[in-house]
Amino acid sequence: MKPRFIAEVAPDRQGKEREAAREWASILSGAMEKVNGVQSHVDPCGQLKIERMTPGEFDELTQNAAASQMGESHPEAVQNTGTMPVQAGSTPVASVQNGSMESHEASKNASSSWQFEDLTQLASGVELPPTPTVFQREDGQGLFYRGAVNDLHGEPGCGKSMLAQIATAQELKQGHDVIYIDYEDSARNVVKRLLLLAVTGEQIVAHFHYVRPSAKPSSPTSLDGWRETLDYADTATLAVIDGVTSCLAYAGLDSNSGDDIAAWYNTMPRLISACGPAVVLIDHVVKSKDNRGRYAGGSMQKLALIDGISYSVDMTKPVGKGVKGTIVIKSGKDRISEIEEHCAVNWSSDGSHLREAARIEINSMNPKLMRVTIARPNMMPSEDRQAKRDDFRPTGLMERISRMLEDSLEEPNQSELFKALKEDGSGARTAVMSKAVSLLLQEGFVSNRSGRNNRSIFKSVRPYRQIDDPKSDAYVDRMSREEVSELDDENHLEI
Repeated sequence: MKPRFIAEVAPDRQGKEREAAREWASILSGAMEKVNGVQSHVDPCGQLKIERMTPGEFDELTQNAAASQMGESHPEAVQNTGTMPVQAGSTPVASVQNGSMESHEASKNASSSWQFEDLTQLASGVELPPTPTVFQREDGQGLFYRGAVNDLHGEPGCGKSMLAQIATAQELKQGHDVIYIDYEDSARNVVKRLLLLAVTGEQIVAHFHYVRPSAKPSSPTSLDGWRETLDYADTATLAVIDGVTSCLAYAGLDSNSGDDIAAWYNTMPRLISACGPAVVLIDHVVKSKDNRGRYAGGSMQKLALIDGISYSVDMTKPVGKGVKGTIVIKSGKDRISEIEEHCAVNWSSDGSHLREAARIEINSMNPKLMRVTIARPNMMPSEDRQAKRDDFRPTGLMERISRMLEDSLEEPNQSELFKALKEDGSGARTAVMSKAVSLLLQEGFVSNRSGRNNRSIFKSVRPYRQIDDPKSDAYVDRMSREEVSELDDENHLEI
């Protein structure tokens, strides 16, 4: 309800989204005062998120209040129960044994840390999973989920930070707030790249919230900044954490420990994503290609805790000044499954179980402007691509080989034939040359027999010409050729 409330109310408020968010907190505070007779001891509007009650604290406060009310109406029950404290999420057993109906009702209504959820709204289809809207391809398909933790991981220098900054530029151009928590670069370099991506200085100043921490959020020197970050998260659509390994190190955590990774996710990325933005983590992979999985370097828990989408990043063509480069991102895990259906149909051929999600083409030929195209992946199924390869006929090369064998005084073997083709200027790959020879053999234009050292040698049987091959683009029907010839003769006679 909170995002809907803010969207509806913000246009009529002077402070827009921020004022609407405070109004929502005020309404929530009033509602809390009416739950089980609990008075909200602190106004949530006056608090920052990190200071607000956890569910366990709220449960304990609820039960203590209920026990206090029961004691006022039945003081003898309090005398019998003594001063035993009530644990959060537990049932006040002593009060129930006393036989008081009021205490029984209080214990029955007390919230529990293990409680089955009401699935009515979810089952009706009203509350649907979040739709990816951040980092959009040219076809409008978003590649990051808002309200969830997403990640980009790959080798150093493969373009991870650049992709995060391209996503940042998209959001800033739409007037959206972006949080950028940077452990690896500097504000100067990031802002310089945003300007190259055609973001205006006014948009950067108004909506880009950049911080380069050198300590964990809970440290005395960082706490105020961390609270401000969570405040900005209320209206931001994107939050980038560039440098997961460094962030963990500053927090005194081990990137190879599953327990440390889980603790960090729940005390930093998920606190931000709970406010609404798409959180994007930028992480490295292990050095050994043989030991890489579908997740970033360190504990496999990193992949398990992603509740958005995880991408592997690969630079297939160099990116830099004066060149046109390409970066490919592949999905390794899509928790919500809203993006997976828009990825390539099949996994990568390298056995990594990754599916291509987008090809980002970056044109830096203009030193003052970086042009970016976020293109769709190749959506053709692998079996169709194989069929296309099987149907391929290198007819130009076939004619070239046929003429070469027709003019040859000796019968060359395959190595000699391929060498002669390359010396003649052919740039065809060995696989394509083999395909051409195989087709000529199958269709009876060339024959082969065992020669020196039992190596196959080839000779021409009959000429192959593209113009006679109906499967060639150069094919011309024989009747059409005769008609053309007759017309040429007639024209010649008239002249």
